[in-house]
Amino acid sequence: MKLKRFLTGVLSAVMALSVCALPAAAAGGEDTTPTAPSTSTIDTGKKGSITIHKYLVDGEVNGGSSNYGEKLTKEPEAEAAKDVGFSIYQVMTAKELVAYYNGKDNTEPKASDYTPVADKKSVKTTDNKTYQRHGDEKKTNEKGEVTFNELEVGLYLVVETTKPAAVTKAVDPFLVSVPMTKVGANGKADPTQWLYDIHVYPKNSTQTGTIYLKKQGLVGGDAYNTPTGLNGVQFRLERLKEGKTVGDTDAWEIVTSKNNNNGIYTTSIVNGDNGTIKVDGLHPGTYRFTEVGYADSAAGVDKKYILDTAASYTFKIEATPDGQKVTKLDDSNSDYEIKGTTITVTNYAPDVDKQVVNRTDGKTYQEAADYAVGDKIPYRIAVTIPTNIAKLKTFCLTDTPENLDDDTRIQFYSNSDCKALITKSLVKETAGITSTNNAKGKGFKIDFDPAKLEEYAGKTIYITYEATLKKGADTTTAGNHNKVDLTYSNKIKSGNVLEDETADHNHIEDTAVVYTFQIDITKVGKDGNKETPLDGVTFKLYEQIAHQTETGEKVLSDDDAKALGFKDTNKFSYKEVATGTTEGGGKLTFTGLSNSKTATTGASRYWLVETQTKEGYNLLGAPVEAKLDIVYKTTWKEKNTFDKGVLVKHSHDANTETFKTPNDGSQTNNGTQEGTEQSAGLDRGEKVTYGILSTEIINKKGFQLPVTGGFGTLLFSGIGVLLVLAGVAVLFSMKKKNDRA
Repeated sequence: MKLKRFLTGVLSAVMALSVCALPAAAAGGEDTTPTAPSTSTIDTGKKGSITIHKYLVDGEVNGGSSNYGEKLTKEPEAEAAKDVGFSIYQVMTAKELVAYYNGKDNTEPKASDYTPVADKKSVKTTDNKTYQRHGDEKKTNEKGEVTFNELEVGLYLVVETTKPAAVTKAVDPFLVSVPMTKVGANGKADPTQWLYDIHVYPKNSTQTGTIYLKKQGLVGGDAYNTPTGLNGVQFRLERLKEGKTVGDTDAWEIVTSKNNNNGIYTTSIVNGDNGTIKVDGLHPGTYRFTEVGYADSAAGVDKKYILDTAASYTFKIEATPDGQKVTKLDDSNSDYEIKGTTITVTNYAPDVDKQVVNRTDGKTYQEAADYAVGDKIPYRIAVTIPTNIAKLKTFCLTDTPENLDDDTRIQFYSNSDCKALITKSLVKETAGITSTNNAKGKGFKIDFDPAKLEEYAGKTIYITYEATLKKGADTTTAGNHNKVDLTYSNKIKSGNVLEDETADHNHIEDTAVVYTFQIDITKVGKDGNKETPLDGVTFKLYEQIAHQTETGEKVLSDDDAKALGFKDTNKFSYKEVATGTTEGGGKLTFTGLSNSKTATTGASRYWLVETQTKEGYNLLGAPVEAKLDIVYKTTWKEKNTFDKGVLVKHSHDANTETFKTPNDGSQTNNGTQEGTEQSAGLDRGEKVTYGILSTEIINKKGFQLPVTGGFGTLLFSGIGVLLVLAGVAVLFSMKKKNDRA
């Protein structure tokens, strides 16, 4: 029978066509008619083997030449299928196989004639013959290979009894003859050579698809901000092993490919969208993404977001007629969602914003304001709580002032106008709020209890307190900083893993600035056209304040104010600020002053009263008004630079401010005076800008009446007494003459 001779001659070619999908290679024009084998050369006592090479492909196995039962010289360019189970059944003995090859058995064997029973330990034919499984089921290794050794000569049925999760249908059962004739390079069978170690390459009908992971960061909660796509974040992709459950030990295996050998994927720009991972060629099955960290090359990446390395984002891929379906498996984890084939994972971050109250209106919060030494300065800190606050181990604020002393009487509010007071404790039971000291001032630390903050997850709370500006405060553009640092866990870890104080914390810093200024006086004496600097002239500086009915130690009564020349005593009172005497060439500086503008009138707040002058010069007849109104920026752009775990929002130094009206459209206090550039010190070329009002005050020489109690009064009094005595003497002398007469 021609079909039998064909099977006998080139059974390997039949295997290639019906089982391995590897067509026989034949040179064009050559005679490929099979040659009948010589069954006399079969060694029926020899043992053979069947090695199965299993790959997940959708189409032909590429990369090697036709094998005709031999191992390919080059491995296919396809994904190896691990843990695929195969069972073999001997359906012909050596004697039956030789008889079949010799034409004594005209029944043509077909794999479809055999049906595995339910337990897969045997197969039955249509005429109820039973064949037992040869040994146990074996599964492919990581290379997709499995070998059945020590096989007797015969015909074997190979059945895929455990199919890979990646395929929709197991490979059809197929027959393998041990041995089979060897086919030469010319495609012709060699009737004298038999292959006892057979290699087969069965393929499944597989279905693969593409999934996307979208990584986004969110500050606070949904109601406050728009999510941001985050590049440079790494995830590990794993697949659930066949027969395992999610909670099993060693249940997951890394998903690799020819373009990814470690299963680590990094978010980047995909199709113009930031924070995206694209993975091709995923077969049906159960998978999970686990966050690993930031890529080493992720320079410039916004790393303020809290990585959740304890969470797994699990999903299932199922084959459908239209492609594939991706389903979320962990409904308890609200930090990820799946729409279509896109898995969106959200990380969260806190935020902190430090501001100071505008002195002139007493209510507007801004980045900078001006105050005088001794003033109580109101501050507000806005803290945005991350949605996953309850999972954090560390969440604390540290306030570090310069030339300021903080008051630790702190209030917490749930709204920005600071009217809804939070009365419940938000801090740890022990040392929740503590005072701190630094070289330039006294600050505080608030150690929050994350569990107590859960009620405010995704929201913003507000903290208010006051600080006092200290004597010696900086009057240059450098200003007096009050910096807040928010320290928080940057990773969520499994179990009770301890944090590393340096590596596992992020910091967000923000700074509010207080400026304070000075009045520089130059005292000059004028005699005709000649001007001379006058040392030793004393001035008192008064601050104009709202009228007070009760006078304090340094507040003038209305009568005293009028006596010094202050005219508007019904509306204002006058408080003594400082006293000073000119020296060094008629120079005098009053420092640590706020601008002159007031919230109600905008009028000058400072007056200079001369209380003692140089001999020969007249005292000033009235107070001298000092209009201090230095311009400065009340806000500036956020810097938002991330360096060594610290995100700096508003960075401020001497170069941030110029005390000049800016050209960038920044909001200012509408000041009218510019700062004054001066040398920073002796023998230093550095120039700094001070907030200075410079004023020259001139005294003139002239006639001066003697003051009450002076030497002139005594002289005139003495002459008067002598004249009176002389008059009395004359009267007594005249009386005596009259008496004699």
